Amino acid sequence: MPYGVCMNLNGILAASKDFYRAHKLEAWAKALPQSIKLNKEAEAALGRAEKLGLTQVLVFPDFRTQMTSITTVIAETALAPVPGIPVDPRFAKTYISDNWAKEPTGRVYQTSNGLVSREQGPYLLFYNLQLLPKQTVGKKGNQIAKLFKDENWDGFTSPELLIAQRFWREHATAQNVVLSSKELGKFYWVWVVDSGDKENCCAAFYGLQGVGMYGCKIGSANKQRGANVTIVIPLS
Repeated sequence: MPYGVCMNLNGILAASKDFYRAHKLEAWAKALPQSIKLNKEAEAALGRAEKLGLTQVLVFPDFRTQMTSITTVIAETALAPVPGIPVDPRFAKTYISDNWAKEPTGRVYQTSNGLVSREQGPYLLFYNLQLLPKQTVGKKGNQIAKLFKDENWDGFTSPELLIAQRFWREHATAQNVVLSSKELGKFYWVWVVDSGDKENCCAAFYGLQGVGMYGCKIGSANKQRGANVTIVIPLS
C-alpha cells in the first residue's frame, strides 16, 4: 500500500515483513531488523524523499538475500495472478526475460555492481510508482543513468521493482475500489535504472494487469519510457 513519508516506520517494517512471509520470502523477513531508528544522516535522506514526492516505502533486506531468492520473487510477484483483479484479455500480459528475445527466458537482467548502499544490510526504499519525472521520458538509458548520477538519485533494481509493483497491485484490490477499464489497461514504461551496467539495462512495464521485464541496450530509447526515482536509506 502507499505510505506517506511521515508514517510510522515500524508500521512499514511490519507491513514489509507480512508481505514477504505471504509470498514465500521468509528469509527476507528474517533479515529485517526488529525496529527502525534513523540517525541524522538518514533523517536528511528522508527529507529528500519527501521533497521528491516519493510517498511509497518498503523495507528491503540486503541485495545478496534478494538475489538468492530471485526465482521465488519472479514466481510470486510477476507470474502468480493477483486475487481480486479481473483479468482483461485485452490488456493482461506478463513477460520476464534478461534479453530482448521473442521467447522470454524467465530471468531478469540485474548487475551486481554499484550497489554498495544495498549490500551492507537492510534498507528503506522510498519510491513512487506513478511518478516519472518529465526529464526522463523518451530519453536513452545511458542519458537517464547520467541524469540520476548528477542528481544523486537512486533508481529501482529489478527485484525491487517486482516487489513494489506487486505490493501496489494487491493494495488496489484491498481497497474494494471498482476499477475502470482505463485503469485496468494503463501501463507504466520505465528504465530500471539500478539494474544496468555500461552496455545493458533492464526495461520494464507494469500495470494492474501485469508486469514485464526485458534486457536491452542502454543506448536505446522509447518515447513512452521514463524512469522511477528512488531513495535508498541504509539501516544501521
